[in-house]
Amino acid sequence: MGRADWARIRGALASIDIFSLNLTEARELLEVSDAYELLRQLVGAMSGIVVLRMGRRRCFDCRPERGNTGAAATFPCDGRYRRG
Repeated sequence: MGRADWARIRGALASIDIFSLNLTEARELLEVSDAYELLRQLVGAMSGIVVLRMGRRRCFDCRPERGNTGAAATFPCDGRYRRG
């Protein structure tokens, strides 16, 4: 996986509501190591929700209705969404 795959995937992102991938997948796809830069590129490529899973306990959630352009809310990823 790499930039060639990213070009192909990016073309389909306009029709996707939620794009969820883990940190390893995102790093391989975009060839970038920084989580915030990964989010910036992912959010910039689509208008839907981006979820970047960061292991068992945390993930980043970027949603257009919150005006996210790379900043993200973090929440526990234990199968339940909890605020606070």
